[in-house]
Amino acid sequence: MNFNPGFVDPDAKSELFKVGVKEFILKPYSRGEILTKVRELLDLRIEQTYKKANGVLA
Repeated sequence: MNFNPGFVDPDAKSELFKVGVKEFILKPYSRGEILTKVRELLDLRIEQTYKKANGVLA
């Protein structure tokens, strides 16, 4: 997750996704938005871990 103060150059954003950034949160952001994004990322990681442990292909 990347917290950003404003505009993100599309090329830079593309490079960040390539190295593993999953989400961008731009200002102004709220506590609720942050919590929602963190929950989504945790749920995704749990799902990926479950699939890997059970031999399920994505």
